[in-house]
Amino acid sequence: MIEPRRRLSEAVLLGALALLLIAYLPCLPAPFFSVDDASLIQLPQLQPPFSLRSLATLFRVDSNIDYYPVRDLSYVLDAVLWPGSVIAARLHQLVVFWLGTLFAFGVLRELGAERRVAAVAVALWAAHPFHAETLLWLSARKDVLALTFGLASAYLFLRAARSSVPRRWTAVALVCFACSLLSKASLTLIPLAAFLAVARGRRALALFSALAVVSAFGQNWFYSHVNEMRNVVPLLERLPTSLAAIGRILAGWALPFLNTVDTDTFGEWTSLNRVFIPLGALAWLGFLAFFGRALFRKDRRAILESLLLGAAYLPISGILFAHRSLYSTRYFEPFALVLLLIVTLRVSQGGLALSRTWLAPSRHRFALPILAGLGLLVSGALVAEARHWENNLTIREKGLAVHPESVSLRAYLLGDLINAVSLSQPDERPRLIARRDELIASLERDCAPERFSADGRGSPLLNCAIFYRHAYLVRRWQGDVAGATRYFALFERANQGFTPPPGMVRRMRLENSLFAGAPDRAAFAGWDHDHPYQPNPDYRTLHLISRCLTGTGEPRQELLSFVKARLLTPELVRGYLADHAAPPLRAQLRSCLGL
Repeated sequence: MIEPRRRLSEAVLLGALALLLIAYLPCLPAPFFSVDDASLIQLPQLQPPFSLRSLATLFRVDSNIDYYPVRDLSYVLDAVLWPGSVIAARLHQLVVFWLGTLFAFGVLRELGAERRVAAVAVALWAAHPFHAETLLWLSARKDVLALTFGLASAYLFLRAARSSVPRRWTAVALVCFACSLLSKASLTLIPLAAFLAVARGRRALALFSALAVVSAFGQNWFYSHVNEMRNVVPLLERLPTSLAAIGRILAGWALPFLNTVDTDTFGEWTSLNRVFIPLGALAWLGFLAFFGRALFRKDRRAILESLLLGAAYLPISGILFAHRSLYSTRYFEPFALVLLLIVTLRVSQGGLALSRTWLAPSRHRFALPILAGLGLLVSGALVAEARHWENNLTIREKGLAVHPESVSLRAYLLGDLINAVSLSQPDERPRLIARRDELIASLERDCAPERFSADGRGSPLLNCAIFYRHAYLVRRWQGDVAGATRYFALFERANQGFTPPPGMVRRMRLENSLFAGAPDRAAFAGWDHDHPYQPNPDYRTLHLISRCLTGTGEPRQELLSFVKARLLTPELVRGYLADHAAPPLRAQLRSCLGL
């Protein structure tokens, strides 16, 4: 016979899954978001039909803008089981996330948490609107897989400690941890922190740490040699951004609508940065005080908790790494998860006054189930009500309604409108084009060249550079050579105020020369030398164009090789040439490539 507490915990966990599905049901049919696009989940090698060769391509370092083959295999599974269904793909993501909560429950039980407290904690975690971005962006599949495999690894590792065959459990745990790192390297520092805290007799933890170190160096090499995509932002500019991000995340746990916005959308909470920055600073001071107290008292448990929290936060920290989009809530999932485990264990084991009185199961038999039910219902209602997920246009338009003066919102909205115009129905196109031209006119005033000082710096340069890039594309597609040249010159001038990802300006310079019909062959040769791996279709196409213009290699054979490996399709190359190359040059390049 199943004991009542076990039956109750199973009901709570199943209820979490049901409410998770119900809460996100209105948002499942939403179209792709800004990064759920052809550069990520619609790459040629992720589309059917599949072969062993195309699947093997996923493990090549030059196959994608990231090196996360486990994530890419999950996209392949979507394409095989439910091709073209965004709803099914999002349901897949929800279920994988829920499986992670089951492993979180297992971890808590292995660490000694009371069954009902553990069940309620992971159920509230699963249904909290904090996860809206993680669960609804298909591009966030890597975050979900990394968490789920990481929790599975932790659970199996803890099981190994009380197993008669610990090596087998540890081996499977290592495989799961490797899968976590190959989904996203967000848990890289966790084993190292645990190893530093409990080094004695922990050979297995040393293996986990070694695997994490290899992953960290591998990721660093990939993003510095294969896909140089990071913005280089000065530390003093990253610090307030990092503090504001922490403050907003903490506030969002209490007021979830603050966290259910797009990564680059500033919306209602832009003006709250003056609150979020002090809140983030207080959180940092609180953490340092907690860690200092643990060191002073030689509290081994508190020291381990501090190390784990730091290890979960540092990979997404604006202090160690130059992340631009620190507002993305999915970056904070590992930190929130570690905090959940720590608080739940302390509550369950009587470490907090709250658990010794009001939540004590012996005094209030139904307190935890009632709390769980109310919490899940409130969280579900908040997710359903926070309908910020229709599409990028509505997200940014809502933000502009509150902050019409925001250059950033208008610049990003312009980019979304450019994409929307190309994909829209004929009857929708005039309205979208009118809105696009209206934004260009307003941004033209706010990003006027006279706002730049003599050394090329100005405010807000980054957002104006984004505007110039989008306006350049519009003028180019309109065939306006003079307008495109002007915006490109302004784009280069604005970039003097910050350091964009390496290669971005050079790439635009090459594309502008193709559009003008006067490509600089030496510049193309230099590009090809500096970007040998070509991690996305546009870069690969530029590589082929360089071969044609410089007369090196065999462009037709290289294109055929890319096509056979499913890294590129002739359609993508034709489309790129149609968008970027002047007609006479386009004909020359197509002939060179045999298209």
